[in-house]
Amino acid sequence: MLIDQWIGWIGDFGYAVYSGGLRVLWLAVAIGGAAWILYSRREKGRSGG
Repeated sequence: MLIDQWIGWIGDFGYAVYSGGLRVLWLAVAIGGAAWILYSRREKGRSGG
């Protein structure tokens, strides 16, 4: 049935988003952390600290 096919597609899509979403989240955390470190270092350099 078409409904069963839709459920299968939604399940596959949901799993892809879930597994891929975690990777994107880790990537965002890594980029954000690096940017924050660089920003805080630059601010310290400005204030002479």
